[in-house]
Amino acid sequence: MQEKKKRINPQKLFLILFLVSISATSTYFGIDYFSNLPRKKEKLAKVELKDELIIFTNKMLPEVYKGILKINDEIIKIEKEIDRLNKISKEFPQQKNIVDLEINMWSKSQKDLQNVLITIQKSIETIYVTYLVNKEKGKERIQNEKENLNKIASDAMDASPYSIEKKQIEGKGKGILDKIKGIFKKNK
Repeated sequence: MQEKKKRINPQKLFLILFLVSISATSTYFGIDYFSNLPRKKEKLAKVELKDELIIFTNKMLPEVYKGILKINDEIIKIEKEIDRLNKISKEFPQQKNIVDLEINMWSKSQKDLQNVLITIQKSIETIYVTYLVNKEKGKERIQNEKENLNKIASDAMDASPYSIEKKQIEGKGKGILDKIKGIFKKNK
């Protein structure tokens, strides 16, 4: 008795492959679309821009938008650190002067970042209004100012205590050869 081999109907095979390709393509574009949406306003707690300006920045100045996100997140981290230090100060009131020095350092950094954020926000608003009034002049202004805005955000982040700490921690993770090279460089 011979067993019959089941043959797949070519039309069914085509239909299955077609449906799989459609679902894969839609998944890819869905992920791409949703990953590029600007964050909701709740997550941008320290940014005082209208939603349309946030969307405009994300679309027309994506690197500046990323810088704004980083600054926003950094300010929130600093606020949490100040809260933590205030709790320590309340727990150990006799040592308040030690904690106050740290709080002052973090507060200064927070104010510096907030000032940078205000500067960037004002520039974005100016660019946006220019773009609304005259798209060509707006595009020209975007090209003229985007590098400067990126630099302002980048410099602010580089000067932030959390960024400095992160760089110091990354430096401690060097391998033994890098440490030996560092010793010889110091001795020259």
